Amino acid sequence: MGIWSGLPRKVEIAESFFHPVLTMMRRDGKFKRSAYPDTNTQAIVSRDEWLKWVEDESFKRLVFRMLSHDANSSMALLVNPSISYAEVLLPLPGNTDLWTAASPEQWSSFITVQDPGEPLYVADIIDDPGILNNRVGSLDIYVAIHGVLACTWAMCWEHLQLSSLQRSRPRRWNVLVTEMRKDELLKLLGHLKLSLPSDELADPEILMRLELTLLHLQMPFEDIQIFAGMEGPERARAVYPMIRDWVKSEAARHAICHAAQIVRIAKRLPKGIIRSPLAIMLYHASLAFWVYGLFSNQSSGISRVPSQNVCIDDTDSIALQRFKGFGQGQPCIGWRSEVPGQDDVVLSVPLSQPDKVMEAVMGIVRTNFSGLPIPHLTERLVQLMAELENSAKRKVAA
Repeated sequence: MGIWSGLPRKVEIAESFFHPVLTMMRRDGKFKRSAYPDTNTQAIVSRDEWLKWVEDESFKRLVFRMLSHDANSSMALLVNPSISYAEVLLPLPGNTDLWTAASPEQWSSFITVQDPGEPLYVADIIDDPGILNNRVGSLDIYVAIHGVLACTWAMCWEHLQLSSLQRSRPRRWNVLVTEMRKDELLKLLGHLKLSLPSDELADPEILMRLELTLLHLQMPFEDIQIFAGMEGPERARAVYPMIRDWVKSEAARHAICHAAQIVRIAKRLPKGIIRSPLAIMLYHASLAFWVYGLFSNQSSGISRVPSQNVCIDDTDSIALQRFKGFGQGQPCIGWRSEVPGQDDVVLSVPLSQPDKVMEAVMGIVRTNFSGLPIPHLTERLVQLMAELENSAKRKVAA
């Protein structure tokens, strides 16, 4: 709760309070498989044995909840994850029906219906995401996917830090090494996306988290924040050439397409849901739009030759593939504008108008909280988007 309060001092305290709990769990070996002995799941167990299984299962779920929280904090605060993906060695939690069983007899009756099979680990799913579809009845799929996404975020963050170091000293490592690692991570995330079971495919937080990880793999997010003025005008000028070159690249086109998918999912969220990590994800998407749009109006940036609009927040299409691969077309996002006394009007907002794009994204947040109080963190992020909108207006006018 403190991390998502939007109050800097409270966030700082909450971030530091996570570490004592993490240290206790580490020292007690709760991240290791040896802490969770195999249970004979084929026989009716005594109440004491069942309670021991419940205790072990509760610690598994606590570990994966901490893992998810750590990944969320890393994404929001742009800091290293406190939990390494390499230390998550415990088995994945069992089926939800087993976890919610009210007695050893009820627990045993579920076991006879669905054989849990051999324990699965995060590493198993990273090696073969398709295994999710084969073990739907024996795992808590929701917890498993969040655990895998948290570990994948940590791997991507590691790659991004190495890439950042490489940009500062280009001759330190062979660039092919970092590019090959990026390709491996993109393939992993693509395979995971294809392997999501249908129920989880409909979960907006899972989909937004997946798209956000793909977004960060394609964009130098920390440098873009510096360009937006986070560290003052002098540092912004220093990163300008790098940002200008990135915007002209294929990676930038892929990045805004992932950002557009985050926006597309956010439009369909239930009322009052754009808060905490989801609000941060939407802000990251808006920043990608903003920087891309700024350079689309400059002769040194993207071509200004009139071309067909491409709705990048739509489902996949040939036009979208051509845009991502060759830069053909003008990228746009859809915005359902509410006109008093009339039906909603669907507008196509080009990214070359970054102020209008920011207005559209802010409109998504306000619509989500229509008639409801907006949480402090979400309101602060909307204010940041408003500042980016005003900055875009000034730059366009100049």
